[in-house]
Amino acid sequence: MKRISGILLILLGFIIVFLGGILHITGILKWFIFISLIFVGWELVKRKTF
Repeated sequence: MKRISGILLILLGFIIVFLGGILHITGILKWFIFISLIFVGWELVKRKTF
């Protein structure tokens, strides 16, 4: 379950950056959200046990 949620978080990060590009949202906030989602998602994917 955690692996699936981790993958979803990573996908959500890419979607936010993609939508940010369309909506011209720039700045540090978009990249901060993106990097945190990728990091948290990757940590969840790496963990195989609860």
